[in-house]
Amino acid sequence: MTDIILFDIVGYSLLSDKDQYLTIYFMNQKLKEILQLLCGQSFLKTEEVILGFAPTGDGAYVILNHTVAGYGMFMAIALRTTLLQLQNQTNNLFSGLRVAVHFGTAAPIEDLTNKTNYVGSGLNDCARLLSVGKEIIKAQWHVKDENYIIISTPAYSLFKEKYSGKDNEDFLKIIKFEIGDEIVFKDKHQKEHRAFFIESCRLVAITPPKPKDVEKRMNDLIKRHDENKT
Repeated sequence: MTDIILFDIVGYSLLSDKDQYLTIYFMNQKLKEILQLLCGQSFLKTEEVILGFAPTGDGAYVILNHTVAGYGMFMAIALRTTLLQLQNQTNNLFSGLRVAVHFGTAAPIEDLTNKTNYVGSGLNDCARLLSVGKEIIKAQWHVKDENYIIISTPAYSLFKEKYSGKDNEDFLKIIKFEIGDEIVFKDKHQKEHRAFFIESCRLVAITPPKPKDVEKRMNDLIKRHDENKT
């Protein structure tokens, strides 16, 4: 089990073929840049943080490595920040972005093209979070627009467990973190889901937790740098 993030481009199916292509093209480039930057700042390889990436047509699942489970909420905030910046840079090529975070099962499977895809109840439950009714969304005082983030209760509980302590509480205040009351709703299959809507500053991208051997990695990087200079 691990953190699963699903982002959905609002109104993507209404775009022209050209704008759909441009949206996905620029989105892929932007996401590669931010993921490499965030992972690099924590002295991690991208694959140590991102287990998989599975396009959905109008968005994608980002599946985190189980070793950084709990970081999903911060990753969702970073992805939203990045893609909203892209929206501004492309003169509102797409109209908005919805993001869901869940902690559950995502199993790798080889598809017909010999590429890795993912299946599992965790992906299904994550997708159901974006099916929450509009009346519930409107009742959330801090949901400002369509660019919202919703996190399941299991994912948020894990986040609190992994990021506990006063330092983290102070950091959440700095990024203007807000969370609504827990909501409970049923999907089209009458399965119950529990979740929270969250909000934060839309200009932040939080790095993954540093590995235990971060000092060794730093020293190795310095050593390679010095060797390249000689």
